[in-house]
Amino acid sequence: MPYTIKAPEGQGCLRLTYEGEVTSQEILDCLTKTIAMAAKTGNFKILADCRRMTGGHSKMVLEFVASVLAEKVPPAGFREAVLLPDAEERKDFAEHYERSARELGYEVRLFLEEGEALDWLLK
Repeated sequence: MPYTIKAPEGQGCLRLTYEGEVTSQEILDCLTKTIAMAAKTGNFKILADCRRMTGGHSKMVLEFVASVLAEKVPPAGFREAVLLPDAEERKDFAEHYERSARELGYEVRLFLEEGEALDWLLK
């Protein structure tokens, strides 16, 4: 599986880690599982580590992800810090997702450094 979802004890957020090619269906599966885990734990602060993601999906899918999020999770209390992919061409995809989610009222920010991402996410 090209992603993992964890709720590390004491970290105060859910952690998604993506590896390699992540298909559109895998992105949607991850979203469904993340929403379920967030609802179960009551924690809607998410650190999405995309540094090792290399592709496999489209910008249109990322727009759809933002719209599904809007359908299932109210913006209040939701925050997502995205660690940018290493691949330069994938950064544009992350920026597209950030814009789409923010247009729907969600707090989503992009980061290069994990420490900065966690500082923002947990404040």
